[in-house]
Amino acid sequence: MLQPTYHTILNSYFRINSAQNAGCAVSLDSSNEGFVLPASGNGHVIGLLAQDVTVTGPTYVLGSVSPEAKVGDAVGVYMGQGQFLTDQLSSSCNINSLLYVDPANPGQLTSVQPSGGVAVARAMTASGAVQQTQFGTTYNLTQIWFFGAQQ
Repeated sequence: MLQPTYHTILNSYFRINSAQNAGCAVSLDSSNEGFVLPASGNGHVIGLLAQDVTVTGPTYVLGSVSPEAKVGDAVGVYMGQGQFLTDQLSSSCNINSLLYVDPANPGQLTSVQPSGGVAVARAMTASGAVQQTQFGTTYNLTQIWFFGAQQ
């Protein structure tokens, strides 16, 4: 789950070829122009998926970012700096922890710095500190500051 509390750039013209959760950190797919894939290791993170991507998601409508998208269709990617609530962490973190892409769990963030890892976000709360219920499901979320697309 990903909920923006403040964001600057939402790009809705990338595509992705696999089912992923909103909040997944993504990189450009160098073998598939116009596509993104879950970031792994030291890949350059360009943003966070704005919506869940499923095999049975709705068909893309130009100019619309719904909470869900279909594999292969256009997806929203938050690319600029911003503040988000997310559950896409593979490890616990404390307030002010730097967050990195987890090489063992592509697309997820971790407070454990991998070898050569570059921080992509900072935790603004401890992991799971914000509880939110949506459509009958309760999520334990972490507020993060995403640094924006890496150079």
